[in-house]
Amino acid sequence: CILLNKMKIKYWRQFIHIRHLRKLQMRLKVKNVPTKRAADFWESARFTSIFLASGFFYISNIVHARPHAMLRERKPLGAYVQETYKHEVTMQSTAINVTDYLDEVPIERKAALIKLRNLCRTSLKGFQESMIYGGPCYSRNGEVEVGFASQKHFIGLYILRLDVMDAHRGLLKIKGVTLGKGCIRYAKPEKIDFNVVEKLLKATQKSTGVICGHNGI
Repeated sequence: CILLNKMKIKYWRQFIHIRHLRKLQMRLKVKNVPTKRAADFWESARFTSIFLASGFFYISNIVHARPHAMLRERKPLGAYVQETYKHEVTMQSTAINVTDYLDEVPIERKAALIKLRNLCRTSLKGFQESMIYGGPCYSRNGEVEVGFASQKHFIGLYILRLDVMDAHRGLLKIKGVTLGKGCIRYAKPEKIDFNVVEKLLKATQKSTGVICGHNGI
């Protein structure tokens, strides 16, 4: 209450129409209510209005401040991939190359991940393989377009060309597979349909569409 400035208090008094409280005070006087009681009533009503005003402006300041606090500058693709991995990859690796990475993965996932890697290397002509943010990624002209990783609860395949993901979503709507904007999550290795994966990779090779994370997308 102390922190409220006079303008806010004045605005709040106008908002709740203090004249109605004065009318009520006059009615009390008409009914022969002692002047002191009427004065006490008016003082309590005045302080109640100030108290309510403080709550109103405190809440309104929070509500109006939140969108501004949530505004973020547009991130480069690398930052998007890092953010994706922070949310998705709970088992980030410190391996310096993909071969060492595959040596670290759980044995029950190793065969599937090796097959994913082989498909990426054969289908993504002109792409560079590297370890970025704790997982294997494939980039072209300095832009990461594909990645995969062994997560804590699933295997993640990242297809960052939005047109490729949108064109193949119908083939990925099966039990044990969940989708994000640029991510495919396989609950178990046997849920991976490598024929669909190959189609995704070949489509990525040909695509010139928007990459997830560009232009705020």
